[in-house]
Amino acid sequence: MLDKEHEEWLENRNARRAAAKNNTKKPPIPPTKETGGRRRSGGSADDQTDRIWLGEA
Repeated sequence: MLDKEHEEWLENRNARRAAAKNNTKKPPIPPTKETGGRRRSGGSADDQTDRIWLGEA
């Protein structure tokens, strides 16, 4: 390919990419998932607060 042809090809490719990028739609943010009927809030970061400690085996 000649330099001039390559330059035109790059300009066309970049223009197509820019147009495609401007025409895309972002998907909506999915709703938060609930675990076991309870909502997780920012309370305790420890997942094992409801478990009973049985000691070391």
